Amino acid sequence: MKDFVYFTLVLILVSLIIVQPYSLKEFSITPLGKLLFILTIVFFTMSYKLLSFLTLILFIIINQPSREGMSNKQVDSNESRTQFRKSNCKNKILTKNGKHVTKKNVEQKFPNMKFENGVCNPCNVDCKFTITTSNEQMTQEDAVTPKNSKDSFVIKESLRSSKHVEPFSNNIKNLTILDEH
Repeated sequence: MKDFVYFTLVLILVSLIIVQPYSLKEFSITPLGKLLFILTIVFFTMSYKLLSFLTLILFIIINQPSREGMSNKQVDSNESRTQFRKSNCKNKILTKNGKHVTKKNVEQKFPNMKFENGVCNPCNVDCKFTITTSNEQMTQEDAVTPKNSKDSFVIKESLRSSKHVEPFSNNIKNLTILDEH
């Protein structure tokens, strides 16, 4: 029975390492989650070295910052924020083309802007946001745009004119001739 529990725990830890559930990542960030992981590692160290090692690996992997999907090269510097504020803020009021932009319309008027803590007034110094340039957005869109199969590297005309390529029907005729002999 003890071996069954041991192998079951090993299997569970290995599958958690592979799957890396989001809820476990969120829980491991909290102080309670960190404490629980440390206590589990210490408890397993006393009797099961492999389980403590796997738990440690799980904790390290889950707490690694990860990026999914496309690589995102967002400009996240104080210079870009300062430049944006100089060109779009007048007396701490956000404007675009000389018109006042309300907090509700910020995401529509500036779609390349992502807010870290919810929508806020970008003219306020406490507002944290990142700006993605249009060139980076185009590069990302090109990466996920499907390609036309007709534009592939195989050129049908060059294959047809080639003397070294036989049509498939000739191969079948040759096979039937071989079967007869």
